[in-house]
Amino acid sequence: WNNSNLLNLQAFSQNEVRLYWTGNETSVPEAVVRAVEPLKILVPISPPFTRLLRNPPLSNDDFAGVAVDLLRHISQTAGFSYTLVLWEKTWDEMVLQAGNASNEYDMAIGSITIKADRSRICNFTRSIYFTGLGMLTTRAQAKGSGYYEFLKPFDWSVWMALASTLIFSAFVLAYLDPVGIGTERTGHWFFDSLFFTTNVFVFVHEADRITKAWAQVFLVILQFVMLTLLAAYTANMASFLSSNGAETPSISSYSDILRSEVAVRVATTNYVYVVDVLGSRNVVGVRNRAEAIEVLRDGRAQVYIADRPHIEDIASTECDLVVVGPLVDTQEYAFAMRINSPWLNEINRALSIAINSGVVSQRYSHHLGYSCPQGESSDSDTQPLNLTNLGSLFVASVITALCLSFLKILQKLRNRQRPNFPLRELSSTFPEQSDGQDKTSIILAKYDAKVK
Repeated sequence: WNNSNLLNLQAFSQNEVRLYWTGNETSVPEAVVRAVEPLKILVPISPPFTRLLRNPPLSNDDFAGVAVDLLRHISQTAGFSYTLVLWEKTWDEMVLQAGNASNEYDMAIGSITIKADRSRICNFTRSIYFTGLGMLTTRAQAKGSGYYEFLKPFDWSVWMALASTLIFSAFVLAYLDPVGIGTERTGHWFFDSLFFTTNVFVFVHEADRITKAWAQVFLVILQFVMLTLLAAYTANMASFLSSNGAETPSISSYSDILRSEVAVRVATTNYVYVVDVLGSRNVVGVRNRAEAIEVLRDGRAQVYIADRPHIEDIASTECDLVVVGPLVDTQEYAFAMRINSPWLNEINRALSIAINSGVVSQRYSHHLGYSCPQGESSDSDTQPLNLTNLGSLFVASVITALCLSFLKILQKLRNRQRPNFPLRELSSTFPEQSDGQDKTSIILAKYDAKVK
């Protein structure tokens, strides 16, 4: 006997063969009887690992799911037959029934979490799936447009910095080139400079009034900064408008559940975990999948916490619900078997072959599926731009300022190297005009203006 080495064969004569089991017993041990009979396997309903196609089930074909397909695959590898039995009580009771050697059941399959206290009452197979807790919530309608929607693309810090920049620029330009701005004509230098600074971005030709070199450098840098901000504002505003009115989750992170009502399935390890973390005051106990969906839709709970595969299966068919947040409390799934089962090693070997060949991932993708459009969900990732996002703009502005300053210095040096023609030579070159003004005066005036 190759499963547990219980059998010894002894030949006494040509026609007589005696069978002796371990301990010199001549009766067939119970383990051998169970090894040749179909295994009785308990199946709780927990999609997508186990589903019930007909209630009450009449045969093994009335069950489906990732775990059922995996069991069918390993039974062919390990060479055993089985009978599936529907289990409708608690999971801890199921594990106890499957692990107790005095009961009629040999095994339990499904999304059974490996826990230390369960390991004392059953033998777990090797892990078949790694997962954790996830959150399921409703899609809430985004807020409609308001009077202040135009401020959304920038954070308040950017708006404050923009206002400060305009005021600062007004002071600088009024100091560098008061004549070009026109403050000498009215006497209201600050308001004239502020109006000019703001107006120059609408009417670009107004910048031609600036003639001082360093004022031109400062104005070009200011225009570069403002045009970059305008481009960023336009892009971010378009993103906000495209996401306006879209459906977004009402819960987006685990910090949100601290002030929310949380639904959890009672009599499960998840219920104990959530109560330990959040306390029982904000926890709403539900008995099954249908009740969890109901409490989410009627507002009695804002989020449903369960194993990630379970809530992903719900979201694949209930299009008004969405899975949010990362995995929490990582856990492993396995099958629960009878203590000292003769099939444990063979099943573990078959499971290793199946998992390494990708059977679990393939069947998971097959049974999860999606009937909801996958592009409709999702909260907008658009966030107001702040000063941190615009840090590269400051670096680019400094580089631009250095380049323009360098060009202006080169221009100054070039102008100084031009030849200075004597006035007499220029006077003899051009005769007097009939109106009393000679060409020499005109050329010198233009030359002086360019040098300045």
